[in-house]
Amino acid sequence: MSATQKNRNLRNLLIAGGALLSLTSPAAHSQPRKVVSFPVKVVDGYAESDDPRYYTEWEYNDDFLKAMTADPDPVIAANKRAMMGLEADLGRAVLEGRMDSDADAIIERYTTPDYRQMDPNIPDGRSGLSAWLKAGGMHKGGSTETPPPPVALIADRNSVTMILKLPPAPGPDNPSKLYTSYLISVFRVRDGRLSAHYDSSMRGAYWCRIDCGPQGH
Repeated sequence: MSATQKNRNLRNLLIAGGALLSLTSPAAHSQPRKVVSFPVKVVDGYAESDDPRYYTEWEYNDDFLKAMTADPDPVIAANKRAMMGLEADLGRAVLEGRMDSDADAIIERYTTPDYRQMDPNIPDGRSGLSAWLKAGGMHKGGSTETPPPPVALIADRNSVTMILKLPPAPGPDNPSKLYTSYLISVFRVRDGRLSAHYDSSMRGAYWCRIDCGPQGH
């Protein structure tokens, strides 16, 4: 094995190790941290659960978080952990009322300094994301206080796509029948950190109930 390949492998392992620590180390969370166990079936990266806690406490289920981010490629696993770590840490901050105090540290932990925001409802950059989160943007549109749980992570070496499952809701044409819908969120990744975010939202999306301010994207 060449010296270049050895250096590349070492770098990949360091990235993967750092992302793993971001999900499990005391430095990543306020201590002691709540842990909840409930059944979630993860097959080929897709999750299923009939437990109602899946919609309200998924951020505390460490077995679920680890199963969703597992991958034989250490760089891809690290990319998944970066995205899942951001979502889970922000979700816990929402549920525990820590967004005002912890949003900046969480954003800095998981994103690059030149982070770009491509959702037109959220101001650009780290500071824009922080302001939006502190204004309540992450949970204004949901039927529960927690952000919706991820049901899939689709990743390569430069990006991660997350599919989020919204809680069952009454149908607009038949309120007696519940239906399920999903959100798609895509992040670009660079050196183990999230560098840009994309989704399919239009300006004034139903879940954006705050004045997100001028975008200038």
